[in-house]
Amino acid sequence: KTHEIMSGRLGLETRLVPQSELHTEIGSDSYHGAMVEARSAGLHVGKFTQGLAEAAARLGVTIHEQAPVEQIDRLGGTKHRL
Repeated sequence: KTHEIMSGRLGLETRLVPQSELHTEIGSDSYHGAMVEARSAGLHVGKFTQGLAEAAARLGVTIHEQAPVEQIDRLGGTKHRL
């Protein structure tokens, strides 16, 4: 029904993905199907934040949780001191 409303009434580019093709679309067989809206995207904020923290730690950054930022100084280029 959502697909019908979004594509028919609202003119958005949507398509239904049957369960047989779902693994190719999202890497999972856990659902009965899906709908794709071509011009949208989603972001899992928790996974994104964890990925950024892991990448920063690999580069030697020290992460201080729950530490308020009181000042931001530009050190030149893309480097900053918080």
